[in-house]
Amino acid sequence: MFKLKRLEITGFKSFADYTDLLFTGEGITAVVGPNGCGKCVSGDTLVTLADGRDVPIRELVQQALAAAPASETMDDGLLTRHNPHGIEVLSLNPATLRLEPRPVAAFVQRTATSYLLRVRTRAGREVTATPYHPLFTLEEGRLRALKAEELRVGLRLAVPRCLPTSGREMPLPLFAALKAFQPEDSVFVAHSGALAAWAAAGHAQFGTWRAWSRAAGVPDNKLKGLLDGQAIGAAALVKLAGAAQLEPQLNGRLKSRGTGQLTWPARFSPDLARFLGLLIAEGRNTSANQLWFVNADHAVNDEFERLARTLFDLPVARYHYKPGSEDSLLYSRALGLTLARLFNFPINSVSADKEAPPQVFSAAAATQWAFLSGLFEGDAYVCARPPVAGLGAHAYIEYATASEKLARQVIALLLRRGVFAVLRAREKYAVNTTAQRRRTYYSVLIYGTAQLRHVAQHLSFVGDKRHALAVLRGLTESANPNHDLIPGATALVKEAAHRASLKIKPHRRQHPKLAAYVEQRCAASRGGLLEVVAQIERLGSTPAAAHDLLQRLTGLATSDVYWDEIVSIEQVAPPDEWVYDLCVADTHNFVAGNIIVHNSNVADAIAWVLGEQRVKHLRGAAMLDVIFQGSRNRAPSGMAEVVLHLVRDETMPDETDVDDIDSTLEEIDEQRDAVAEKLL
Repeated sequence: MFKLKRLEITGFKSFADYTDLLFTGEGITAVVGPNGCGKCVSGDTLVTLADGRDVPIRELVQQALAAAPASETMDDGLLTRHNPHGIEVLSLNPATLRLEPRPVAAFVQRTATSYLLRVRTRAGREVTATPYHPLFTLEEGRLRALKAEELRVGLRLAVPRCLPTSGREMPLPLFAALKAFQPEDSVFVAHSGALAAWAAAGHAQFGTWRAWSRAAGVPDNKLKGLLDGQAIGAAALVKLAGAAQLEPQLNGRLKSRGTGQLTWPARFSPDLARFLGLLIAEGRNTSANQLWFVNADHAVNDEFERLARTLFDLPVARYHYKPGSEDSLLYSRALGLTLARLFNFPINSVSADKEAPPQVFSAAAATQWAFLSGLFEGDAYVCARPPVAGLGAHAYIEYATASEKLARQVIALLLRRGVFAVLRAREKYAVNTTAQRRRTYYSVLIYGTAQLRHVAQHLSFVGDKRHALAVLRGLTESANPNHDLIPGATALVKEAAHRASLKIKPHRRQHPKLAAYVEQRCAASRGGLLEVVAQIERLGSTPAAAHDLLQRLTGLATSDVYWDEIVSIEQVAPPDEWVYDLCVADTHNFVAGNIIVHNSNVADAIAWVLGEQRVKHLRGAAMLDVIFQGSRNRAPSGMAEVVLHLVRDETMPDETDVDDIDSTLEEIDEQRDAVAEKLL
């Protein structure tokens, strides 16, 4: 038995320069030399990390390059093979079709190509990439990577149907939060005995109050006020603590220049997440030092008041300025600035500027559901019409916002909770305005009986909308399979039925779906595949002969992949001079823009050197495509060369004579297929 030990690549596809890849039984362990040019995405593209954050790829790459102990210069950019911050991304395991955390093996920054391609899908996902960047489609039940320039409208792309990130409790230490405030904010920390004791320790360290103030760059009167029992500015306190290298003990109270104080929440709790969801949906943060919340449902206003008192120990003033609605006001400059600085809810922001608080993406599941509960109770429409005579139930949830960023964040947050929602842009007017000026709104739509039941079981409403949730929880109809199809799967069903020696005609009436799939009269759904796999195993005369195909079909039906149809591909100018990429060992892909993007031509090189001559299996239009095609700053290569090194696996029984050429070539061919399948 032989195993792959080493691969040398020159001029093959994106490998412009000589590249040496070393393998172990677990996959690629070292890459020597840059991986060519052109496989990058726009810097604004959000990459989903294993800890739940969505971070622009530009930020990930530039921070890694700045902190890494070493980087390498390429003809069109830079890369580092160090991962100084231990970044892990979500990556699709090609064998299991499940998303899993993987460390980033390299961070790449390259000069942008003359144009990029923006690919949009029917569900509203989009990614902007260089023409050479590969994305996944499905062919004969297996992943196939196509360059962005090879994609066509109507093809199905692999996108995540869920994002299994690791949520956790999110502490909000007050001293760390103080670092977000500026001197002009006039946010103060209330005086306390613990703060006075801290000041005495700092004085003992410097000898005099003035020496401490000067070392910190803080005016003397700021520290004098603390000694006199007054509050101290947040920015000044941070500077004093930095000079003394001594963190103060705080009593959790903040204030502005007036007499009022607020309690600082110790963690990003479900209550805080719900409060922020309500405020983002129906609230404003004003420069008049007011938080303004408006809702027509008395119970929702009661909930807003409860949360304000519980979280911040602040009173709420409630008014009826307009018939049919109630205005709840919080008067607190400190709270308004806290929301602006820490939770991305700026003062005087408009609806189109709204976004989710960054903490919610890494929070625990209960906290994420609480945020969605507040947001949806304020701004979502829950359609829940129960079945009537002759008609089925009509049910969906629509969350609408003027902020495209917020809509995409809601999509991403729902994916973390296993819910696949659809994004639609629509022209309409706000129902709470008299001008009724039309503008673009972004609707997040949740369909499907199973998904709606799941969402309804986890959302918590207090107002009239809770009755609609109760209807959704009681839905019993089966889901519409047309929302979730697996391209090309029926061909595998037909082959599996043939191998299992299953005659369809005797079972046509009792199992119409099996007959429809075998005869390829419709596309297969996930639930339908599981159903017919069980039928083939039960009804076939030789089901063991179809075992591998049935396993593959089961994997497709239970995968973390949704096959989303491409609806548009357009050329766009690069937003800046750089584009970016990440290298992920073994799986060679990551989630970007809620699309699974591929980043390796290694498997193609293995297939080619072992004799693969079918152009489509090498992801090209012509055999010349295996040669590096050039980049903005690099001429095309005149040749492509791949050298494969195989060694005998001493851990396996010696069943083959190395002089037996036919047997050796057969083993190599089998290994080629196995390795290629693993790396694709």
